[in-house]
Amino acid sequence: MIGDMFNNNKRKDVRTREGQHMYNGKKYAKEKGTGYYVCTSGNRKRLHIAIWEHEHGMEVPEGCVIHHLDWNKNNNTVENLVCLTIWEHECVHNIIGGEKGKALGYELLKNRVDGLPPDVV
Repeated sequence: MIGDMFNNNKRKDVRTREGQHMYNGKKYAKEKGTGYYVCTSGNRKRLHIAIWEHEHGMEVPEGCVIHHLDWNKNNNTVENLVCLTIWEHECVHNIIGGEKGKALGYELLKNRVDGLPPDVV
């Protein structure tokens, strides 16, 4: 039907271009300025956030960010994503930084209950 041609949710032939990814029926493309994968329509949510929220069944809590443990924005597996408070994220990247900051991210992951920082639970 003609109406179905314009309804992307019903189309079976949606394809991605090189460098794009599909997740939960939405297309994500790498944003040039940041290097993050961003939804190409709607609210332009970042892929790593969409994955974390879907896997944990909740939105990212206020005052928190989703961090890539290995610092690789292309590695959006749920095992590589951790919810950190803004302060923890600042410590990992800017106050400590480097390999010690990366190690701190893995250490912080050990203290998570249901994927959330202790003071957010």
